[in-house]
This record gives sequence, structure tokens and C-alpha cells, in this order.
Amino acid sequence: YAAARKACAAENVQFLDDTVSQSGLRLARDAEGRIKIERRFSFEFSPTGDDREQGFVRLLGNRVQEVRLARLWLVE
Repeated sequence: YAAARKACAAENVQFLDDTVSQSGLRLARDAEGRIKIERRFSFEFSPTGDDREQGFVRLLGNRVQEVRLARLWLVE
């Protein structure tokens, strides 16, 4: 939740609070080779307030590994 909110703030987009949900769970190894739980959470954000876009956060153990905000770019 905090990582998604921070990423949205950095990109000046609106984080939609009630849209965070777990979308994946698996075992993975960290950099030292230890097995940890990897979790993936999806969330929605809005660049303009009128639309919704998808993002995700990936954690390995309790550490955030990746945060992505998917964007649809339109060319006029």
C-alpha cells in the first residue's frame, strides 16, 4: 500500500485507495539464495481523475522489489 502510494505521488497521479489486491504468491530466492515468499499486489491509479490504469508492486519477503505503473500513451 505504502509503496504504491509513494510511486503514484512521485508520478503525480491519483492512487485509488480501495483497489489494492493480492494478485500473486510464490516462493523465490533472494540475492543470498535464501527462499522467501514473493507477493505481487495490483492496484489502480488515475492520471486525470476520469480514467483508471493498472499498476503493481512486487515484494520479496518484506522488501519491495519492483513498482510499476502501466500507462497507455495516446498520440494525437
